[in-house]
Amino acid sequence: MSTLTEVAAEREKNATEAMRHAAAVAAKHTSLAKKTRALPAVAAEHQYEAVTREQIEYVQSRHQTD
Repeated sequence: MSTLTEVAAEREKNATEAMRHAAAVAAKHTSLAKKTRALPAVAAEHQYEAVTREQIEYVQSRHQTD
């Protein structure tokens, strides 16, 4: 019985830590989304360059977090 109690306590500890980490990741994502929404619209003739730049920045940010 004590082993089950210890395992349950460890699972709860792990779940709490995972929730803290998820909250931090969600806050960062939300902040980035708000910044993106606040950006001005890109003129039609410059949309290709803007999308290309955004994709490069996204891939770079993904590699930094991996």
